[in-house]
Amino acid sequence: QLRHPHVCQVLDFGSTSVELEGAATVTSYLCLAFMDGGSLTDRLETGEPIDLRQAAEWIVRLASALEFAHRRGMVHGDLKPSAIVFDADAHPYLTDFSVTPNPPAGGQWVAGTPAYMAPELWQVGTPSALSDQFALAALAYYLVTGSRPFEGQEQPEIRRRNFATGPIPAHQEAEHNGRPGVLRGVSAVLARGLSSDAGARYA
Repeated sequence: QLRHPHVCQVLDFGSTSVELEGAATVTSYLCLAFMDGGSLTDRLETGEPIDLRQAAEWIVRLASALEFAHRRGMVHGDLKPSAIVFDADAHPYLTDFSVTPNPPAGGQWVAGTPAYMAPELWQVGTPSALSDQFALAALAYYLVTGSRPFEGQEQPEIRRRNFATGPIPAHQEAEHNGRPGVLRGVSAVLARGLSSDAGARYA
């Protein structure tokens, strides 16, 4: 239902029977448009700086796709570099939406990838537009600085400390990584998007 220029389109879905170890098993499937430009993971792992104007263009398009989904009552829930894919012309697309069901009685779902998960996801486990914003800000930080805003998020003590202190300002981290030209204003925007207080992020 998400018809947007920067959401990777689901072409078909359903269930089918496949044979595994001689037994028929019913499995669900999704068929999506093929993206032959690789993922954002591929581009980040080269270690080569990404042109700031190119990064800004990607972020604007991805933010537009997220906002489109949010207006329709959907969230991504697991935004990360591998969930952003490119066509042959290097246009970015969101994929791998994590549609989270209601948690089981007496339990909770924790959806997401640790490096991009907002603080509230570690507590309540329910993705929201604000947790998507946090993940997008974390991705933007990585794009412009060459570093994730937080490391060691899998470890509870390190995670608590990271969220308490916040990220190093993006312009300083970019300069440290040999990527000059990131303005202080970019640091302020990303710091707000990465706020540990969901209510302090942008509406």
